[in-house]
Amino acid sequence: MSDNRIVVYKGTGKVAVETLPYPKLEVPTEVADAMGISRKADHGVILKCVSTNICGSDQHMVRGRTTAPIGQTLGHEITGEVVEKGLTSSSWTSVTSVRCRLTSPVVGVATVARDRPGSV
Repeated sequence: MSDNRIVVYKGTGKVAVETLPYPKLEVPTEVADAMGISRKADHGVILKCVSTNICGSDQHMVRGRTTAPIGQTLGHEITGEVVEKGLTSSSWTSVTSVRCRLTSPVVGVATVARDRPGSV
């Protein structure tokens, strides 16, 4: 994946599309240290985003109705395809399509439905 673009919150009424490095299949050091866990993410997957939408919570941040840190990424409800998986993620394949609603953007914990329309 050569292009990894994301919408970033820049302040009330301001967003920008930025290019970020390709993600790594690991827990960020500061999160692993704070939670006392390993950086290995054998249970994880990396998804190629095929489609996303703008959630109401994203709109509230941009319009100034709620607060958000500058640099917060938007578009946390996605449909994607598995492009990389951890060692214990055996039920995931490169042809698995998923829909997910990110519940913890720090470590990427997602509520996921695989190949079942309308199940999330």
